Amino acid sequence: LIQTVSAINLQMKDVIVERFSCVWVEGEISNLAQPASGHLYFSLKDAHAQLRCVMFRTSRRQLPFKPANGLQVVVRAKASLYEPRGDLQLIVEHMEEAGFGALQRQYEALKKKLHANGLFASELKQALPFCPQEIAIITSASGAALQDFLKVAQRRYPNCIKNIYAVPVQGDSAAPAVTQALACINRRATADVITIIRGGGSIEDLWAFNDEHLAYAIAASKIPVVTGIGHEIDFTIADFVADMRAPTPSVAAELICPEQATLQLKFEHSATKLTQLLVNQYRTKMQALDWLGQRLNQLDPAKLIARQKQHLKQITARLERTMGDTCKQSKSQLDVITHRLSRENPEQKLSQSRKQLTELVKSLHTQT
Repeated sequence: LIQTVSAINLQMKDVIVERFSCVWVEGEISNLAQPASGHLYFSLKDAHAQLRCVMFRTSRRQLPFKPANGLQVVVRAKASLYEPRGDLQLIVEHMEEAGFGALQRQYEALKKKLHANGLFASELKQALPFCPQEIAIITSASGAALQDFLKVAQRRYPNCIKNIYAVPVQGDSAAPAVTQALACINRRATADVITIIRGGGSIEDLWAFNDEHLAYAIAASKIPVVTGIGHEIDFTIADFVADMRAPTPSVAAELICPEQATLQLKFEHSATKLTQLLVNQYRTKMQALDWLGQRLNQLDPAKLIARQKQHLKQITARLERTMGDTCKQSKSQLDVITHRLSRENPEQKLSQSRKQLTELVKSLHTQT
């Protein structure tokens, strides 16, 4: 039976549509065309092949990003056959950035949201304890990150208790497990600091630490949280919410655990300063005590009365001397006045006048 080209194409289309009614395909956009109709025409390619694609205007309106040549994407589509030309094509219904691009976009969106909600505010950050007695470690029990942390912690601060809360640190179950561990540690309330650590990896490997629920759990922790996730260049949402971020698990141990030798030097220095301070205070207090003793001695009532008596004697002696001098001076003045009065005595003058009169009378009788 000889069939027409149209019939063959129609049969092939039916098979393709039925077999590939919904497929997910990853590839790189190329030959992108964006006509005035609003539809998108492009090819998806990899290293060995390519597929022609169309995305109609209604589906394109849902895109959260702008497609471009060279962009790696994942599409959900149905396969079809364009009968007039016999061309196989994908009718794309949904498109998202593949791999790092899509995750990075989600990461930036969540980071912006949590920043706007105040979870990164510096005033919310809790200070780390100077000498923690118990450290709660949330990590994988079999990971190298734990061994790196414990090695540094043991060397710097061996006497501290280290409780390990083993959780998965990758995959869908990681974020809920870490969140649950945080809640458990806060309920126990025996740890002085919590550290969440994990070794390095790709953005997909570390994606559990970009979880919104985990971010809020870290922010709500009453116990300070230190993150040591990945390598120095890796930043997760958990790092921004935590009270302190360390670039690696080893550095997290250094930030949490004070070095014993340094502590010893600090204690010795503090003891020296305290001793000097006590000596200075003792000297100051003794000087103040001596001064108060002198003041008290001066204010002794018996001594005050004795001094007043002495002062009274001195005043009495001065008064007696003054009175004696005054009496002598007055007596001398009285003698002078008495002498003057004696010379001016009327009786003596009257007596002299009588004698003169008697003599005159006698002389008169003689002459007669």
